[in-house]
Amino acid sequence: MARKLNEDGLEERVFPGKGGYPILIENKESILKTIDDNIIDKEIALMILEQLETDAKIHLENDEDCIIPCLAKIKRKLGSRIYEKNKEVIEAAKETMSSEDFNVFTANLMYEEGIRKNNNKVFQYQVSRMANKNGKSYYHTAILYGKDRTNIRFYCANKLHYSEPWTETD
Repeated sequence: MARKLNEDGLEERVFPGKGGYPILIENKESILKTIDDNIIDKEIALMILEQLETDAKIHLENDEDCIIPCLAKIKRKLGSRIYEKNKEVIEAAKETMSSEDFNVFTANLMYEEGIRKNNNKVFQYQVSRMANKNGKSYYHTAILYGKDRTNIRFYCANKLHYSEPWTETD
């Protein structure tokens, strides 16, 4: 796909589709051009950019999303995270299994890890909702029992629902 550059060297695209609004795509060259135009000491600015890149690399190695202010949001795909986490298991399975069994094994592994990640996300969301509603109680319980036990307790408390007592009628 050919890139359309304007006179300032920025990439121009239309979002969404043909009838949308024109947007400018910032890239490293445009950032360096902005540094040239506005900052006198270019070496310090380049050092800042290099530090941002190394920080992004550290976050990505720790399976965290990385946001570089005013530049980009970098996120690793779920499949590459799962592969990196289970690299030894996948390589051992590749050596011992046939190709059909290996394909089924990796598909099931990706599916199960995706479900596990989604369940963890839902768990953290439910706990944060309960912690926001009951902040004082949450932090007091976290000090007494620890964060993990408190998270489980508040998750379970979120799942409880009151129902009227059952009474027998004649």
